[in-house]
Amino acid sequence: MIQAAFSLALQSITQPRQVARWLIDLRLSREALVTGFALVVVINSLLFGVSVLLDPAPLPWFLARPAVYGGLQALSLIATLLGLYFGGRVLGGQASIQDITVLVIWMQILRALIQVLLLVLLPISAVLGGFLLSLTSVIGIWIMVSFVDEAHGFSNLLKSLGAIIIGLFGMAVVLSILLILLGIDPSGITANV
Repeated sequence: MIQAAFSLALQSITQPRQVARWLIDLRLSREALVTGFALVVVINSLLFGVSVLLDPAPLPWFLARPAVYGGLQALSLIATLLGLYFGGRVLGGQASIQDITVLVIWMQILRALIQVLLLVLLPISAVLGGFLLSLTSVIGIWIMVSFVDEAHGFSNLLKSLGAIIIGLFGMAVVLSILLILLGIDPSGITANV
Protein backbone atom coordinates (compact mmCIF):
# COMPACT_ATOMS: atom_id res chain seq x y z
CA MET A 1 0.00 0.00 0.00
CA ILE A 2 2.82 2.41 0.90
CA GLN A 3 4.65 1.51 -2.31
CA ALA A 4 1.48 2.15 -4.35
CA ALA A 5 0.98 5.54 -2.66
CA PHE A 6 4.61 6.47 -3.31
CA SER A 7 4.25 5.41 -6.96
CA LEU A 8 1.08 7.50 -7.29
CA ALA A 9 2.88 10.46 -5.71
CA LEU A 10 5.67 10.21 -8.31
CA GLN A 11 3.14 9.77 -11.08
CA SER A 12 1.39 12.93 -9.83
CA ILE A 13 4.53 14.81 -10.89
CA THR A 14 5.14 13.10 -14.22
CA GLN A 15 1.54 12.42 -15.32
CA PRO A 16 -0.75 14.63 -13.22
CA ARG A 17 -3.68 14.56 -15.64
CA GLN A 18 -3.75 10.75 -15.62
CA VAL A 19 -3.60 10.69 -11.82
CA ALA A 20 -6.40 13.25 -11.64
CA ARG A 21 -8.55 11.16 -13.98
CA TRP A 22 -7.82 8.00 -12.00
CA LEU A 23 -8.74 9.71 -8.70
CA ILE A 24 -11.94 11.19 -10.15
CA ASP A 25 -12.91 7.85 -11.69
CA LEU A 26 -12.75 6.21 -8.25
CA ARG A 27 -16.11 7.91 -7.60
CA LEU A 28 -15.59 7.82 -3.85
CA SER A 29 -18.68 8.10 -1.71
CA ARG A 30 -19.51 11.28 0.15
CA GLU A 31 -18.65 9.51 3.43
CA ALA A 32 -15.21 8.52 2.10
CA LEU A 33 -14.55 12.10 0.96
CA VAL A 34 -15.60 13.56 4.32
CA THR A 35 -13.41 11.01 6.14
CA GLY A 36 -10.47 11.75 3.84
CA PHE A 37 -10.97 15.47 4.33
CA ALA A 38 -11.01 15.10 8.11
CA LEU A 39 -7.95 12.86 7.99
CA VAL A 40 -5.85 15.32 5.99
CA VAL A 41 -6.85 18.15 8.34
CA VAL A 42 -5.75 16.08 11.35
CA ILE A 43 -2.51 14.92 9.71
CA ASN A 44 -1.53 18.42 8.60
CA SER A 45 -2.40 19.82 12.04
CA LEU A 46 -0.27 17.17 13.73
CA LEU A 47 2.65 17.86 11.41
CA PHE A 48 2.30 21.58 12.10
CA GLY A 49 2.33 20.82 15.84
CA VAL A 50 5.52 18.78 15.45
CA SER A 51 7.18 21.59 13.48
CA VAL A 52 6.22 24.06 16.24
CA LEU A 53 7.79 21.75 18.85
CA LEU A 54 10.99 21.57 16.81
CA ASP A 55 11.12 25.34 16.27
CA PRO A 56 9.32 27.04 19.17
CA ALA A 57 9.22 30.54 17.67
CA PRO A 58 6.43 32.77 19.03
CA LEU A 59 3.15 32.33 17.18
CA PRO A 60 -0.13 34.24 17.12
CA TRP A 61 -2.59 32.81 19.66
CA PHE A 62 -4.75 31.14 17.02
CA LEU A 63 -1.81 29.16 15.63
CA ALA A 64 -0.48 28.15 19.04
CA ARG A 65 -3.57 26.05 19.80
CA PRO A 66 -3.80 22.82 17.75
CA ALA A 67 -7.61 22.70 17.76
CA VAL A 68 -7.87 26.29 16.53
CA TYR A 69 -5.20 25.64 13.90
CA GLY A 70 -7.09 22.51 12.77
CA GLY A 71 -10.32 24.50 12.51
CA LEU A 72 -8.60 27.19 10.46
CA GLN A 73 -7.02 24.48 8.30
CA ALA A 74 -10.46 22.97 7.66
CA LEU A 75 -11.96 26.37 6.79
CA SER A 76 -9.05 27.09 4.47
CA LEU A 77 -9.49 23.76 2.66
CA ILE A 78 -13.25 24.27 2.33
CA ALA A 79 -12.58 27.73 0.87
CA THR A 80 -10.02 26.17 -1.50
CA LEU A 81 -12.51 23.52 -2.63
CA LEU A 82 -15.21 26.07 -3.26
CA GLY A 83 -12.80 28.47 -4.93
CA LEU A 84 -11.51 25.84 -7.37
CA TYR A 85 -15.04 24.59 -8.04
CA PHE A 86 -16.65 27.98 -8.67
CA GLY A 87 -13.52 29.45 -10.33
CA GLY A 88 -13.67 26.68 -12.90
CA ARG A 89 -17.43 26.91 -13.30
CA VAL A 90 -17.15 30.64 -14.06
CA LEU A 91 -14.94 29.72 -17.02
CA GLY A 92 -17.26 26.95 -18.23
CA GLY A 93 -15.71 24.03 -16.36
CA GLN A 94 -17.59 20.78 -15.76
CA ALA A 95 -16.10 19.48 -12.47
CA SER A 96 -18.35 18.41 -9.63
CA ILE A 97 -17.56 19.37 -6.06
CA GLN A 98 -16.71 15.68 -5.44
CA ASP A 99 -14.15 15.77 -8.27
CA ILE A 100 -12.44 18.82 -6.77
CA THR A 101 -12.63 17.36 -3.25
CA VAL A 102 -10.82 14.14 -4.11
CA LEU A 103 -8.09 16.10 -5.91
CA VAL A 104 -7.61 18.55 -3.04
CA ILE A 105 -7.44 15.67 -0.56
CA TRP A 106 -4.70 14.03 -2.66
CA MET A 107 -2.84 17.36 -2.89
CA GLN A 108 -2.98 17.57 0.92
CA ILE A 109 -1.59 14.05 1.22
CA LEU A 110 1.28 15.08 -1.07
CA ARG A 111 1.77 18.19 1.08
CA ALA A 112 1.96 16.03 4.21
CA LEU A 113 4.64 13.86 2.59
CA ILE A 114 6.68 16.97 1.80
CA GLN A 115 6.21 18.25 5.36
CA VAL A 116 7.60 14.98 6.72
CA LEU A 117 10.60 15.26 4.39
CA LEU A 118 11.16 18.86 5.48
CA LEU A 119 10.95 17.93 9.18
CA VAL A 120 13.75 15.42 8.58
CA LEU A 121 15.80 17.57 6.20
CA LEU A 122 15.68 21.04 7.78
CA PRO A 123 17.64 20.12 10.94
CA ILE A 124 20.32 18.53 8.74
CA SER A 125 20.59 21.30 6.11
CA ALA A 126 18.52 24.47 6.01
CA VAL A 127 19.79 25.21 2.48
CA LEU A 128 18.74 21.80 1.19
CA GLY A 129 15.41 22.13 2.99
CA GLY A 130 14.84 25.55 1.45
CA PHE A 131 15.66 24.18 -2.00
CA LEU A 132 13.22 21.29 -1.50
CA LEU A 133 10.52 23.72 -0.39
CA SER A 134 11.03 25.93 -3.46
CA LEU A 135 11.12 22.96 -5.82
CA THR A 136 7.99 21.38 -4.37
CA SER A 137 6.15 24.71 -4.54
CA VAL A 138 6.75 24.90 -8.29
CA ILE A 139 5.84 21.24 -8.74
CA GLY A 140 2.72 21.78 -6.61
CA ILE A 141 1.56 24.56 -8.93
CA TRP A 142 2.13 22.29 -11.94
CA ILE A 143 0.12 19.50 -10.34
CA MET A 144 -2.72 21.79 -9.27
CA VAL A 145 -3.05 23.41 -12.70
CA SER A 146 -3.07 19.98 -14.35
CA PHE A 147 -5.59 18.62 -11.83
CA VAL A 148 -7.95 21.57 -12.32
CA ASP A 149 -7.57 21.26 -16.10
CA GLU A 150 -8.53 17.57 -16.02
CA ALA A 151 -11.35 18.00 -13.50
CA HIS A 152 -13.02 20.86 -15.36
CA GLY A 153 -12.31 19.40 -18.81
CA PHE A 154 -10.67 22.56 -20.17
CA SER A 155 -7.77 21.01 -22.15
CA ASN A 156 -6.17 24.43 -21.72
CA LEU A 157 -3.64 24.99 -18.93
CA LEU A 158 -3.96 28.79 -19.18
CA LYS A 159 -7.71 28.56 -18.65
CA SER A 160 -7.03 26.29 -15.66
CA LEU A 161 -4.58 28.82 -14.26
CA GLY A 162 -7.26 31.48 -14.70
CA ALA A 163 -9.75 29.32 -12.80
CA ILE A 164 -7.23 28.91 -9.97
CA ILE A 165 -6.60 32.67 -9.82
CA ILE A 166 -10.34 33.37 -9.74
CA GLY A 167 -10.72 30.69 -7.06
CA LEU A 168 -7.84 32.07 -4.96
CA PHE A 169 -9.26 35.57 -5.14
CA GLY A 170 -12.67 34.31 -4.03
CA MET A 171 -11.04 32.22 -1.31
CA ALA A 172 -9.10 35.25 -0.02
CA VAL A 173 -12.29 37.30 0.19
CA VAL A 174 -14.20 34.54 2.01
CA LEU A 175 -11.34 33.82 4.44
CA SER A 176 -10.90 37.52 5.19
CA ILE A 177 -14.59 37.80 6.05
CA LEU A 178 -14.42 34.65 8.21
CA LEU A 179 -11.34 35.90 10.08
CA ILE A 180 -13.04 39.21 10.76
CA LEU A 181 -16.17 37.42 12.00
CA LEU A 182 -13.95 35.29 14.27
CA GLY A 183 -12.35 38.45 15.64
CA ILE A 184 -8.91 37.74 14.18
CA ASP A 185 -7.18 40.90 12.98
CA PRO A 186 -5.56 40.24 9.56
CA SER A 187 -2.87 42.85 10.32
CA GLY A 188 -1.87 40.74 13.33
CA ILE A 189 -1.34 37.77 11.06
CA THR A 190 1.00 39.59 8.67
CA ALA A 191 2.91 41.16 11.56
CA ASN A 192 3.92 37.66 12.67
CA VAL A 193 4.96 36.38 9.25
